[in-house]
Amino acid sequence: MKTLIVVVLLIGGLMAYLGLTEDPPAPPSYKAAKIPAPEGALEYPPTGAKHHGEGLYSQVIEPASDTQPLRAYDVVEMTYAGWTLETGENFDSSKISGKALRYRVDFGGKNKLIEGWMRIVPEMKLGETRRIWIPKQLAYGANPTHHLANNTLIFDLTIESVERYDAVPNIARHPEEPTEETHKLPSGLHYLSLDKPAEGTRPTAEDNVLVTLSIWDKEGEIVRSTESSGRGKLQLSLNDAIPAVREALQLMTVGETARFWVPQALGYGDNLPLGFPEGDWVMDLSLLSICEPLEELTPPREKQRERAQQQVAE
Repeated sequence: MKTLIVVVLLIGGLMAYLGLTEDPPAPPSYKAAKIPAPEGALEYPPTGAKHHGEGLYSQVIEPASDTQPLRAYDVVEMTYAGWTLETGENFDSSKISGKALRYRVDFGGKNKLIEGWMRIVPEMKLGETRRIWIPKQLAYGANPTHHLANNTLIFDLTIESVERYDAVPNIARHPEEPTEETHKLPSGLHYLSLDKPAEGTRPTAEDNVLVTLSIWDKEGEIVRSTESSGRGKLQLSLNDAIPAVREALQLMTVGETARFWVPQALGYGDNLPLGFPEGDWVMDLSLLSICEPLEELTPPREKQRERAQQQVAE
């Protein structure tokens, strides 16, 4: 038995010496895959780049292949690589991970990306590569739990594909100006009923309602839509609604759909949400139901425990 083992070892050693065996594949090296920072990327403030305020800069590296701008709710697929200004370290790259990033453009700023990205991406177009310099306050700030806190970040970002959002009918995507058929209220709000039931209940200023809505700017571009938000419906309290929505809903009956032309003063005034355009806007609003107060729709902890116990018992 010992003789057999010795013979096997001698043969194995001879084969290795003659190059007749293959070495096991080396484990993938993250460090070997890292991408060096491009020339000029670690210069800050960068020469020739566009300043977007608050220390945020961008520069087009490859021009877009399409002239159509992104719109709210378009879905983009992006590839990227990122470096820290302080060390030049390549901390992340879709080329390393092998995964592109999908992102739904939201001019309201509700998606979960760092602020610097969310300010730049809506400016980009299909096929474009842009270099972005993001100061720490628009990245991860001083968050002690994040390994990139207190760093200025540089990204090369490419829009690889765009899924255009076009879920709203053309008649609604390009609202007409108010006409003689519309009703004008003393507040300046115009409205036109598009689909009104023969009878129905009107909400009061104290009610809570379930609605769907779409909002367009004065150029006919979509700004907000419950159809594309993933929720489909919106629940709100009239007490907390902006003046235009509060007034509009009290004109409607349950089951009705109406179009409203909203002066800026009745909307958000000078306190515009991030990405919301200035000026008047148009809203299609459907009143689905009057519902219970918002706080009663979420059961208290005791009811949740009781429900869980009942499910276990069953």
